[in-house]
Amino acid sequence: MPGRLTMLALIGFLLGGCSAPQTTSSIDRQDQDAINAGWQVSCTEDRYKDVRRCFAVRYSKAQYLGKAPLEVSFLDGIGPFLRVGWHDSAISRATVRVDDRKPHWLTNYNPFMPERAPVHIAEARALVKDLREGKTAYATYSTARGSEQRFEVDLSGFREAYDQLLEKVKERHKTAFTDAKY
Repeated sequence: MPGRLTMLALIGFLLGGCSAPQTTSSIDRQDQDAINAGWQVSCTEDRYKDVRRCFAVRYSKAQYLGKAPLEVSFLDGIGPFLRVGWHDSAISRATVRVDDRKPHWLTNYNPFMPERAPVHIAEARALVKDLREGKTAYATYSTARGSEQRFEVDLSGFREAYDQLLEKVKERHKTAFTDAKY
């Protein structure tokens, strides 16, 4: 029965390898950099979908749901897109007010509704201009269940993080990327 023992050992080895922690994933993280004041700038590539996403993010304490992100991102060199907290309501808009300036209302960007992208990008560009000049952002967003969440973000270091983000995007998308300097 040496053939049967060999087969059982091979099956055991294969099953043991399947349960081992995987060292690679469908999304490869690259170029992670921490910016002063808690901003993180990074780029990811999803090999399955051939999507490259670069972002700058900072997490702050939300009212009820723990940590909430304020994130500026570019997808394949197109953007900026903004994620305000865990805003996942398709019918409501997030609000961000920088210091004592006028509030910005952001359309929730839904990748399944690409016709909304130009509207979201225009709103995001106006907000990024204020974020670069501001000290504190006051954000409100709604969850899919309709609960309103609020959080504040210290904007120190945002200008540097956004400049670094633009450099990473330009580096990765030399032919497709064009963005106005704010």
